[in-house]
Amino acid sequence: MLFSFIGVSLLREVLAGLDTRHDTPPSQTSSPIFSHSPPHVIIKLYAGRSEAQKHQIAEAVAQAVMASAGSSEAAVSVSIEDVDPEHWNEKVFEPDIRARAETLYKKPGYEPK
Repeated sequence: MLFSFIGVSLLREVLAGLDTRHDTPPSQTSSPIFSHSPPHVIIKLYAGRSEAQKHQIAEAVAQAVMASAGSSEAAVSVSIEDVDPEHWNEKVFEPDIRARAETLYKKPGYEPK
């Protein structure tokens, strides 16, 4: 699983100490509506989570992005894609993790079997 759920309050505590630097200068933002580029987060999980769990995960991730990137709530979007565990390696690990290792800021602690 790419994202292990942490309670929103714990996530907020962890993020409270993070620097809220902005890598995109205000002159290069994509829209005057947003003070920063609107981030979109894609989470891929083993299939089987309830809709309530997905909403809870999406809210925790959105809060983390707002706190660490300085984004407004209106700017953040989160999608969740269910992946059948038997297709994880071919649909997620190989194309998104192994083939794009240079883009990972949190690397997994496992190798596929």
